[in-house]
Amino acid sequence: ATVAARRAYAEGPIGDFSAGRPSVTLLNPNVPEIDAIDHQTQATIQIARWDPVENDFRIDTFVYKKGPFMVLDILIAIKAHQDPTLTFRSSCCEGVCGSCAMSINGANSLACITPVTDHTIIFPLPQMPILRDLVVDFRWFFKQVASVQNSVPKPNKELYHIDAIKQRYLEVMKELNAQP
Repeated sequence: ATVAARRAYAEGPIGDFSAGRPSVTLLNPNVPEIDAIDHQTQATIQIARWDPVENDFRIDTFVYKKGPFMVLDILIAIKAHQDPTLTFRSSCCEGVCGSCAMSINGANSLACITPVTDHTIIFPLPQMPILRDLVVDFRWFFKQVASVQNSVPKPNKELYHIDAIKQRYLEVMKELNAQP
């Protein structure tokens, strides 16, 4: 990858903002295409991995057998069988925690709930410091979340305390048993 490729990635894909959320209409044109595969049974995934020594991205291409996979499934298989140095985050694998967030085919999404396409391109999340490969530094994000959490009203702790719940349950059961 060149400086122009990084600049094109930083500028992001061209999107249609008329529907609220942008829909990607053009992917990064600097990512090379792969032609030497059987497009009927195989698909490719290209992963932009950050190289801190070169201070630039390098694109690694992997070929896999087509199937109903999520991006995270393919990343786990690549790490287990092809390249154990690949680094990414995953926790819940259910689309809840957000640890597997990355830029997939030009849109920021979660790898665990995003299906692969015939040609999938993955970059780390934009606008965040990259620690290694697809792992970005979430410290600033968590600091922002912590600053917002204090504005959420606290529930009545006595109402939801286990002793209070048990007492209300026993009162209701006593009333139900007392009725003829």
